[in-house]
Amino acid sequence: MSVLLAGCSVQPATEVDPAQIEAAVREYYEAFNCYDLDRIEAVFTKQTWREERWDFVALIRWAKENNFKSEFVSIISMEIEGDSVWAMVEVESGVGSGKDYHRLVREHGSWKIAKLFTKKVSSSQPGEMPSSSCCP
Repeated sequence: MSVLLAGCSVQPATEVDPAQIEAAVREYYEAFNCYDLDRIEAVFTKQTWREERWDFVALIRWAKENNFKSEFVSIISMEIEGDSVWAMVEVESGVGSGKDYHRLVREHGSWKIAKLFTKKVSSSQPGEMPSSSCCP
């Protein structure tokens, strides 16, 4: 796994951040595979949950009806930019392996998922993280 720490931070990244980020991502997959909306809610930011809750309700309902599981394999890479991070995650499911992209932010001292992309988002090179800007 590669970790890139970038500047432009209100609260600088620490050595424990990668482990906390991985724990948040793992908890998402464990909660997803248990079809547990309360646990899933706990790993998302308050704003993301307010805006996208019903999408996750529908996703969990579909996954449960179809006995679908998405297993966390590993974090391939992280790009930490102060209080936010892109994490590229390798996953396995009944349809094969793939990559998910998680945008996490630090919320009240904990890493929370702000966005989840289950397919490649715009970037110019294979395996490259989605582009983001650090500072206005």
